[in-house]
Amino acid sequence: MDLESQEKILFEKYLDRTNKFLYVTGMQLKEDIGCNKSLLQLLRHRWFYYFNFFYLTTSIMGQFAWWVEAIITDRSITEITYFMPCVTFCCLGNMKAFYFIKYVHFVNDTVNSLRKVQSLTSEMRKYRNEVEHEMLNNRLWIYNMFTYLTSITTGGALLSFMMGPFLILGVYYYSTGEMLITLPFFLWYPVDQTKLTNWPFLYIHQVWSATITVFKVFGPDNFFATCSTFINIQFHCLRYDIEKIDVGTKNRNKCLIDGGFRLQFEQIIQRHKILIRCVNLLESIFAKSTLFNVATSSLIICVTGFNVTTIENKILMMPFVSFFLMSMLQVVVLCYYGDKIMQYSMEISDAVYNSQWYLADAKVMRDLLFLSIRSRRACKLTAYRFTDLNLNTFGRIMGRSWSYFALLQTVYGGKGFKNN
Repeated sequence: MDLESQEKILFEKYLDRTNKFLYVTGMQLKEDIGCNKSLLQLLRHRWFYYFNFFYLTTSIMGQFAWWVEAIITDRSITEITYFMPCVTFCCLGNMKAFYFIKYVHFVNDTVNSLRKVQSLTSEMRKYRNEVEHEMLNNRLWIYNMFTYLTSITTGGALLSFMMGPFLILGVYYYSTGEMLITLPFFLWYPVDQTKLTNWPFLYIHQVWSATITVFKVFGPDNFFATCSTFINIQFHCLRYDIEKIDVGTKNRNKCLIDGGFRLQFEQIIQRHKILIRCVNLLESIFAKSTLFNVATSSLIICVTGFNVTTIENKILMMPFVSFFLMSMLQVVVLCYYGDKIMQYSMEISDAVYNSQWYLADAKVMRDLLFLSIRSRRACKLTAYRFTDLNLNTFGRIMGRSWSYFALLQTVYGGKGFKNN
């Protein structure tokens, strides 16, 4: 199997995996939604997505209603911070899913553009066969590591929240001989939550809300990571091809003999334009939801850390350990891939400098110069142009999180709850 076909097979494999994550919430890749479809046809096609959207919205409304009641009844600060990461993550899930569906035509365009750039063949492939396999494995190893870690932390957080009421019930019954009926999350309901006949329906409502929230965040993020990984792979291949481009040789009369430079250069320019377009499409899809993500990440991380250090009931505290790791990893993935896209896109300019431009004639030098100048302007993913997605942004998020955490600990550190 040649390396080009291997890359295509792996790309389709990871897209299929992403599609399975999306399918849980009613979203999918390769949607055939034309402009001529009526509202009724759209509702029929996306009914499961709309069902999950409104289902999750009821949970968000219930959490805010509980928050109002908590303020009125003067609940403890830890009970209030217990609900904050959950409701923020639910809002993030709805927002990511909404913009993913809204820009589904950009999603399909991104996939098709990446397939196109993978299909472009070149004689220069023979020069990078020796390094491409190693590069492909390195980039995909990082992608798989992020995917598996996210799956573990997300599954751990979801499972620990789901099992919490049963563990509390068992411990309380063993200690007192009485039953204590609780729910995984703090939501207001118009019915008695402690009534045994109501509890199964309320529990299922909360568990499914948490499940679709996780997949609404994890599904689009997995698509983001998949496309970013293969964009970086293509930028790396492009850089190597530019360094090895044949600028021509000179004969005894010092006349340049074109070694196929024009054909190679036109293909390089075409691939470069497609990759820039892919980055711009990802920016269009994720910019708005990423702004909310970046703006709330410090709040989620600091409040979750506060809950871990303040809640004395270990059963109530343990879910936030996984939630803390999941929240931090989710931001790391966004910032890491944004940083790598900036880095690899700017390395194209270095590749031009490392090529044999000094052996070329003036016309070839001019073409290479234009490519170098364009590549100095990095391809960037942003939080709706408020800040760039890179590791510096992640550092600022963690810095703000620590500042907010220290403030909460100083003011409210001794005002937690034990068993409520």
